[in-house]
Amino acid sequence: MKLLHGSQNFDAKDKHPAVGLGNFDGVHVGHQAILAAVKADASERGAPSVLYTHDPHPAVVLRHGTPPPKITTLEEKIEIVDALGLDYMVVEPFTIDFAAQTPEAFVRDVLVGRLGVGHAFVGENFGFGKGRAGKSSDLQAFGERYGFQVTLTKPVLVGGIPASSTRVREAVAAGDVVTAATLLGRRFALRGTVVHGASRGVGLGFPTANLAPDKDLLPARGVYACIAWLDRKPYAALTNVGVKPTFGTEALTIEAFLLDFHGDAYGHLLNLEFFARLREEMKFPGIEELKGQIARDVEQGRAILRTELETLRGRA
Repeated sequence: MKLLHGSQNFDAKDKHPAVGLGNFDGVHVGHQAILAAVKADASERGAPSVLYTHDPHPAVVLRHGTPPPKITTLEEKIEIVDALGLDYMVVEPFTIDFAAQTPEAFVRDVLVGRLGVGHAFVGENFGFGKGRAGKSSDLQAFGERYGFQVTLTKPVLVGGIPASSTRVREAVAAGDVVTAATLLGRRFALRGTVVHGASRGVGLGFPTANLAPDKDLLPARGVYACIAWLDRKPYAALTNVGVKPTFGTEALTIEAFLLDFHGDAYGHLLNLEFFARLREEMKFPGIEELKGQIARDVEQGRAILRTELETLRGRA
């Protein structure tokens, strides 16, 4: 996949690409349906397939409230879209000037003038132009005027309700990482650098890797069964998201105990895929009670992750 920062750098406008438009935070199953339609049309016409998106979030630039926490960082989004097999991903810098465009100016100057769009694919709630004044129906009208086709993709239903980035955020924030995985079509993940913590896990016999996460969207406090990727190797892991009430601390931390890992992970990049929430955060009367519960968590986590870990290691 060819990654371009700015539509002015697109080099295939004469081939009238199939273009998926939107923010695509999470690249959930609904987004994936749009991109599958983009690929199918591009293949049928012999045209390039393109995802057109923007960064940063408009609320950051316009200072209109607080932007929603990201499900995927831009880096993750690029990796996911690349794996889906598109030809191009165009990341348009979202600026004050860009935000000031009228809907028609965006269509005329960007979609037609820079991308040479042949077929645009959007969700039913797509908005564009200043103040998101342009709607999906407006895009269809502009398509007729400027000579390109527009397809409004139907939402993908999960549990009878349309998949959406909002639903993913709500599921993750509630600790329901199983539902989040169903909506995403993959496990919700956090990645970041392993940093030094208070080293309490060593004293308990369960040394942990403290993660400095790459985004603000975090699962609800509790203990989770995860697959941890460290130096491209998968490990079963227990991850605690919380403030460690047994020790009376208040700072929220993310600590992963990598089962069967022996070594120094400080400074390394760690990726955590969340499989299941084992329990809520708990305050224990003493250290021995805490150690006993962690031992039970380890056994439960091993049972949940055994098959997945064997499959991943079998592919290596």
